[in-house]
Amino acid sequence: MLVDTTSDTLQAFGREGFAESAAIGVDLPASAQVSSGAVAGRLAIVDPDRNKLHLIDTAGLRNRPVAKPVVVDLPEDGRFADPVTTSNAVALVDQTRGELRTYDGRGKHVSTTKVPGDGAPPKPVRGEDDRIYVDSEDGSHLLVVNGGNGSVVSVGVGRDQDDSASETRDAENSPPPARQDGGEPPVAEATVPGAPGKVNAVAGDGSATVTWTAAAENGASIEAYHLSWSGGSTRVAGSARRATVTGLANGTSYVITVVAENAAGRGSGASAKPVTPQRSATAPPPAKPPAGGGPPTVTILSIRSHVDEATFLTTYIATVDAAGMGLPATCQAWIDFGLGAPATSTSVPCSGVTDVTIGGVNAWFGSMPIKVAIRTSAGTGQAQATLVPQAGGVFWFLPVAALAAKRRRKDRVS
Repeated sequence: MLVDTTSDTLQAFGREGFAESAAIGVDLPASAQVSSGAVAGRLAIVDPDRNKLHLIDTAGLRNRPVAKPVVVDLPEDGRFADPVTTSNAVALVDQTRGELRTYDGRGKHVSTTKVPGDGAPPKPVRGEDDRIYVDSEDGSHLLVVNGGNGSVVSVGVGRDQDDSASETRDAENSPPPARQDGGEPPVAEATVPGAPGKVNAVAGDGSATVTWTAAAENGASIEAYHLSWSGGSTRVAGSARRATVTGLANGTSYVITVVAENAAGRGSGASAKPVTPQRSATAPPPAKPPAGGGPPTVTILSIRSHVDEATFLTTYIATVDAAGMGLPATCQAWIDFGLGAPATSTSVPCSGVTDVTIGGVNAWFGSMPIKVAIRTSAGTGQAQATLVPQAGGVFWFLPVAALAAKRRRKDRVS
């Protein structure tokens, strides 16, 4: 997305070049500071000349009615680093006061937290776990912003914190005190598990092997561990301490995050250091098929999705590895719901790793197969994967009744 501060417009840029521009709705100076992501469908922009935070609706890029920009007043004498956003939070560091200010996706102020230390605090950094992190100048504390609601937690760093954490673990592992009347002690309600420990990743050829130690159960046994990275995710059993992630691109850096899940939900994630898969130096180079050497093949590497908040329609993106065997190939994907006509993508040229997009799909809450076909003059190949709803995971399936209720509420407001 391109922000033009001269014409005060937004302009999307994709594979086919620039799309038509859409008006921002506010007058921005050339010094405007723009976030690198959206929060609740809006782009966060700081106007340092007027000390304003603007939340700009990006719906105009998709030819839909645009909501008015949200304007938030910032401290008049503040000097701010570039805004950093998550799915529903904006973080700003006031370098004049040494404070971290957070807002939700509607521009409501959530918290103001002093950053420990005397010097100017560094710029916030967004993590792979949808949280924002701000380190103190002396490295003694880390401020962690919850990406869902903008709340802030201060975490001490160093030996004292390790000792405190050890004491907390000892207390958690101690048996509950006996009741004075001799009865059974009360049973604490289970909470989401802790973060996995010692997460490590070792790169392979188009893959990475990830290991970790068990997360704290917090009252309910670990049912599963979820691994996620840019472009995909996978789920393994709660007893697992190792998993191999495949389908990665050699030469590309990946940060892999592990999250534990129990009956109360998913806990905090822990990430391994970045790894870059590489082809083994001793492995023979892959054989190149001769031109027209046989029917084409296609493999589904990963599937991700996005729900449009205005229309409640889901877009699915299947990343495939297409092999045309030396011939020009096209790929097409479709989802068969078993009820009438399937949802189908357009047919796109494909060679190697290619994205195939199915757009405008109504919300669905049952498992369903997604299929991809590849076609050349030598024949047709096909691959299939099954989508299973995972609350809070890569796929988002919204119940039809909830969507209808949301539409009715929206109609009443409008």
